[in-house]
Amino acid sequence: MPFLLINKKIILMSELTKKLMSKLSDLKAGSGNFESLSDKNYFDVNKLWIHSGSPEMDYNWGSFGFPVGLTEIAGISKSGKTTIALMGMMNFQQRFPDGICVILSSENRDNEQYARQIGLDTERIHLIKSKNVEDLFYNFQIFINALDVLWREEQLEGKPKIYVFWDSVGGTNSRAELNTFMENVKIHQKNLTAGTKVEAKYAKMADFAKMAKHCMKAILAQVYDKDIIFIALNHLIDDLGTGGQISGGGHWIEYLSTLRLVCKRKEWVVMEMDSMVNGKPMKKPEQVAQITTVYAEKNDFGSRKVTEIEILLGYGVVLSANDIEYAINKGILKAPSVQKRSFMNDKLKWSSKRDFYNLYKEHNKFLPILHKKIMNERHKDMIAEKEQAI
Repeated sequence: MPFLLINKKIILMSELTKKLMSKLSDLKAGSGNFESLSDKNYFDVNKLWIHSGSPEMDYNWGSFGFPVGLTEIAGISKSGKTTIALMGMMNFQQRFPDGICVILSSENRDNEQYARQIGLDTERIHLIKSKNVEDLFYNFQIFINALDVLWREEQLEGKPKIYVFWDSVGGTNSRAELNTFMENVKIHQKNLTAGTKVEAKYAKMADFAKMAKHCMKAILAQVYDKDIIFIALNHLIDDLGTGGQISGGGHWIEYLSTLRLVCKRKEWVVMEMDSMVNGKPMKKPEQVAQITTVYAEKNDFGSRKVTEIEILLGYGVVLSANDIEYAINKGILKAPSVQKRSFMNDKLKWSSKRDFYNLYKEHNKFLPILHKKIMNERHKDMIAEKEQAI
């Protein structure tokens, strides 16, 4: 076929496409079900980014932090999962004073003191508790429905912003699993008293995974209409068969998440701390912080780089060595000597790791200013790189 004829067909198809999109414009505006890919803008669609707590981690993700939708944070115990989720909630509260925070709790390990120490306003956090996934999500949907009614009655503008933190996927049962357990208790008791040998029952295979996926999909169908940022913690356990690690809550969640993070504690930060031994003051080594690697195993928005974050035990994520070095190179921080770091004409300064940690423990008022400056610069660099790549 001659090139001219092919080119003419392309032009005709292009005109036809424009006319079709024009015909669909009313439906497009009314339902949001019809749109052109050229109208999709990565940052416009996800306006509700929430800072992760680490400027470097935002940058490595190629985003402004946690997006609307589902983020899974996986890892073994004490790898930093809960801290990362709570840091996101704290940043959400700071950005949206009228934002709604919800914890879906199945483990009953909600530590109010730790949440307050990190900087959360616990009076603004709603706790929904249940040991089975059905009741947990049904109650959450009732909560959402009640919020919608209240929003309309109060004639509030826009739509509610919601940050949800599920603790945890692996620690939640299905209703069938709980019922089967109770039935087995009765069977066991009868065996003990009557001398019978009735075998225990087993819940249907993958019952939890099926119900959890069903419930999560129902919530995810609403996330963009209601601006829901959903963070789900998932425990990793050792797989004796392969020598690797598997998810305690199943693999179903990996396919629904837009961001999947795998956390692994790399090392403890140990310092000599004052203590009393047999009534005498002594110096004793103590774990005060940890270095955790966060691997973005799945990321719908950018790269899958590994980030090392630093967690001060009891106080949350602090500025990492890489962020501090970045701030020096950008002229945000000054380094007048090998050890000393200075910000805002010495209004904020430290000369040792101990001094640096104490700034967080004392809730120094200049630390958030420094953190925000570094975060903003990281975000600017990330945007500039994306624009250059277009």
